[in-house]
Amino acid sequence: MNLFRTLRGIALFSLAAVSISSCINPPNFPDKPKIELEGVTVIRLGGNFGLRDSIEIALKFQDGDGNLGLDNTDNTGPFAYNNKQNRYYENYFLQSFYKNRRGIFVPLTPLGKDNGRFIRLTKPDAKAGPLEGILRRSLVFPLDTAFAYRPGTEYKFEVNIADRSLNESNVVTTNTVRL
Repeated sequence: MNLFRTLRGIALFSLAAVSISSCINPPNFPDKPKIELEGVTVIRLGGNFGLRDSIEIALKFQDGDGNLGLDNTDNTGPFAYNNKQNRYYENYFLQSFYKNRRGIFVPLTPLGKDNGRFIRLTKPDAKAGPLEGILRRSLVFPLDTAFAYRPGTEYKFEVNIADRSLNESNVVTTNTVRL
């Protein structure tokens, strides 16, 4: 008798769980990635390599088909390395700006482009579907008057990303930071 009650309870609980989960719809994001700034953090580093700062940029992202990131197999066609002439070899685009003596932010070019790759966020055989989360990227800047990044100078960064369908996200601008 107790076994029957236990099995009946499990069956009712399972039925309720299936009913509730069938009511949950996945989010509906556009296939073009969308990002917004989560935060920017400056960390002072020391050590054997001289004075350096590390900047971590955190982006909230949403992508409708979940095809964000590149891996080692993504190296042909638009993702092929061509002496950095191919924009989509990289999928994380960052432009640095510094505040000049007149108080105007000026792009650091070409040194101010710290583009890079971030890894695939889903498995290669994963079913296409919505994806959201936080993408963090850290960059280390040597601080020296001989380099583009000088101590005490204010900087800001413009960031956007691309998916494997070559859809580019909106561009976000970080808060101003002092290195």
